[in-house]
Amino acid sequence: MIDPTRLITYLTAVIALISTPGPGQTLVVTQSIAGGHKAGILTSLGLSAGTLVHTSAATLGLSTIVAESAIAFTVIKYFGAIYLVYLGVKAILVQEDRLSESRVTLATLTENRRIFTTALVISVLNPKEILFFLAFLPQFIDPSKGSVALQFLLLGFILAVVGVILEFLLILATCTFMRRLIQNTQFAAWRQRITGIVFVGLGIHLALASQK
Repeated sequence: MIDPTRLITYLTAVIALISTPGPGQTLVVTQSIAGGHKAGILTSLGLSAGTLVHTSAATLGLSTIVAESAIAFTVIKYFGAIYLVYLGVKAILVQEDRLSESRVTLATLTENRRIFTTALVISVLNPKEILFFLAFLPQFIDPSKGSVALQFLLLGFILAVVGVILEFLLILATCTFMRRLIQNTQFAAWRQRITGIVFVGLGIHLALASQK
């Protein structure tokens, strides 16, 4: 079991990290503006699911392989970058009639799954998260307190849960202050294009990321 003092320190660090603006928060805010609070929440859940995937991979030792292999790191990085740019261009080029159709089907199971899966894939295909997990989590693990694997999983789970809670507050604030724009059907096309531009920007940022 993790030492309580170390756990409190970890929680403080996690809250500080998640509260700092980054690609994840940018994605959540953008999706909230484009599709409302439901899209934002699904995006947050997708990112947190990605956190659990990274935690499991780190626990199994897979993340170490990727971190130490320049080829594996580069392949994952460019797959993620290409996927983000593809989503961005697709959003920028979306037609007006398809926008109208998407507004009608936003609440459908298929659309919900798409939003969640998009966030999950973006998180999993970000090799910088792999490096983060390998550098950050071990600082709060004490082998003398029991299974290292279980401690790793617990810390990852806490990170995912805290992420959802803080991002929910971010979604609530975004939807409250941007309510008029979100409900404005004439702004729908621009919302999609802004989303697309953000996705392309995140893709370029990921493509330029280094392994160090």
